[in-house]
Amino acid sequence: EHCLGRLLGARDKEGNPREFSVEELDGLRIGEERLYRHQVIRFNYTTYDMRRDQDSVNPRTHPDILLRSPYESDGHPYAYARVLGIFHAMVSYHGPGSTHETRRARRVDLLWVRWFEYDLNHRSGFQHRALPRVFFPDALDPDEHPFSFVDPELVIRASYLMPAWDHGTTS
Repeated sequence: EHCLGRLLGARDKEGNPREFSVEELDGLRIGEERLYRHQVIRFNYTTYDMRRDQDSVNPRTHPDILLRSPYESDGHPYAYARVLGIFHAMVSYHGPGSTHETRRARRVDLLWVRWFEYDLNHRSGFQHRALPRVFFPDALDPDEHPFSFVDPELVIRASYLMPAWDHGTTS
């Protein structure tokens, strides 16, 4: 669904996430049925003094990233995620409504992530002089969607999260 959304457009005309039919999903082709794994990805960003800099993300040593929040109503402008894998694939689309352009294989870069959620019981922000707290949602909860793929173009930069060991651990 992620790759198909990148090829055909992930949103409908009203801006809602697009639902794909079984026939459309069946039309996606992954070249040689292979994902290529990478160890490191680098993100360019602009510093506070208008200089260019670069962050590197490695799933084993420095895995956390910062993105613009896809939900505008939650009160937080950013979302945090932990990168579990860095991949690329050669993909094309041969299903209903395909065009010459969509049938041509193109490289799609992917980040496989586990999302963090904000601790809504913790008061944070400038007025409270406290940073927000984040935690991993329950991976076994059927209502949660803690894992997904992300387009690396949406990443703002690497994130540096400090563990709060005195609050316990997650399962």
